[in-house]
Amino acid sequence: MPRLNSHNSCLFRVNVWNQCASSLTGFSTDDVFGRKLVEDFVSSDYKESVSDILKNALMGIETANFEFPLLTSGDHVVEVLLNATTRRDAQDNVIGVVGIGQDITGKIILLAVIPFLFAVTNILATNQF
Repeated sequence: MPRLNSHNSCLFRVNVWNQCASSLTGFSTDDVFGRKLVEDFVSSDYKESVSDILKNALMGIETANFEFPLLTSGDHVVEVLLNATTRRDAQDNVIGVVGIGQDITGKIILLAVIPFLFAVTNILATNQF
């Protein structure tokens, strides 16, 4: 997932975009390098909360397991489980944020479908159709 540097904590420009991030989003490293992660790749409903998490990481407050939708090149979204970690240099100075994400889109869909499947199973099992 992306690694971010920021001299201005509101910008969060992408400076590393690995193969997994490229595969997940359809954006190549060249497509995203230097672009603003929150402004360009996070859906509007989550821009403020993702920005807050990244700002916190710049202050040494790390976040684990935050879910948000990440925009893809095909105008779709993938649900990402984000860990935002403070990036430090050899002198322990904060120099950016490392975002590690996991695609949980399938899990979200499955969790939405399970109640429906239970209801259908119950109807079939009790012959209430």
